[in-house]
Amino acid sequence: MADHDAPATTEAPLAPRRVGSVRLVGFSGRDRELLRLFLRRPPGASVSLAVVDEGGDTLIANALHADGAQALEAWRGACPAIGIVERCERDAPFYQVAQNSQMLFSLAQAITRIVGGWQPPLPPAEDVARAVDPPLPSPTTLAPAASAAASSSQPRSDGAAVAAASAAAGLPWQRALNVLVIDDSHFSREAVSAALVKVGFAVDTADGGENGLRRAAEKAYDVALVDFEMPGMQGPEVLRRLRALGAQSPSVLIMLTARTGAVDRLRAKFAGCDAYLTKPTRMQEFLSVLRDCADAGKLARS
Repeated sequence: MADHDAPATTEAPLAPRRVGSVRLVGFSGRDRELLRLFLRRPPGASVSLAVVDEGGDTLIANALHADGAQALEAWRGACPAIGIVERCERDAPFYQVAQNSQMLFSLAQAITRIVGGWQPPLPPAEDVARAVDPPLPSPTTLAPAASAAASSSQPRSDGAAVAAASAAAGLPWQRALNVLVIDDSHFSREAVSAALVKVGFAVDTADGGENGLRRAAEKAYDVALVDFEMPGMQGPEVLRRLRALGAQSPSVLIMLTARTGAVDRLRAKFAGCDAYLTKPTRMQEFLSVLRDCADAGKLARS
């Protein structure tokens, strides 16, 4: 019986799908615009997706937001939905993408797999009775306060824990670097912050240039990660004003942005940034920048 059933379980996921549009739920206006640009040509996905307000071939929902969690629970489209989650749990009735520094890479991979015929995994035998309508966690548990989620799932480390994390990451120091993330996108702030805390850094965030400057004036930071496109005060101006803080300025200023143009890089360089990283950025690339800055004497090692 097992041999007879095997072809049916392996052939179905290989049936390709036509996916050309997607509906986004649970994202801010800024995050929605960033995702719209990203979905025009997801790296390696070989498709171009248009964002629509209603319907759509599939759904991408932020499960950390109540609206997104409800949309995932109610989704009955022909294609599987994609849920952005704090961390991947056991099998879910949608494709799980963890909100971390690799989120956009994972999202492109999810699209590729869904276009290629991916189906949600079957529930374990003991859950067969619930297979018709598998329950999702409630919006309350899926949408905790951002700060509480970061502190509970990835507690800040110090002492021996920081030394261990730093050694594992190949960092040339044995202390928790203080990092300030300045980005108007809540989604980006939390993803970057969670990844940095996991490595062992102490992270504070600011939702724009004014708040970032205020935090930097009140506390000494080793590194500031600054987004380029922000309302009110763009990244280059934030960099200039951070440098103008003198001794209170963060030791290393890094522009972290989706903008890739040569003119943008020059503007950031003239504003005083030490490195220009484009989203999505691998953690290894960020750590390489920090190692170079440490070798150049811009970061104290202890």
